[in-house]
Amino acid sequence: MLLLDVQGGACFYCMRRLQGDAAVDHFIPWARYPSDLGHNFVLAHPACNGAKSDHLAAEQHLEAWLERNEHHRVTLVQRFDQAGVVHDLPSTLQIAAWAYSQTARAGGQVWIGARTLEHLSSRWTVLLPRFEA
Repeated sequence: MLLLDVQGGACFYCMRRLQGDAAVDHFIPWARYPSDLGHNFVLAHPACNGAKSDHLAAEQHLEAWLERNEHHRVTLVQRFDQAGVVHDLPSTLQIAAWAYSQTARAGGQVWIGARTLEHLSSRWTVLLPRFEA
């Protein structure tokens, strides 16, 4: 499976080995932007996926997601094309910037892990500088 290979067999969020069931998570939650674009998908333990729910992920997860998409850019595009998965990295990044900017404007919180949330810092603007709204 593509995402399993790209993530080295680990849950995207807790980095523990994925064994058995794995959930495909929308990094930018479906509830915030209902679109299935390949670069937005990550594999997670069902417990991590459930705990994240419809929250935006904290900045450390955003950074890891951006690095994954950049580091595996060619592989992801080739494999998405082979599997017939719709993808558009520039649009996905713009959607991410929009979602984080909306959360920042609202003084919202982001998901760190388990049942832990924290207020979104301005660090996301450093991670997504070209897309800052």
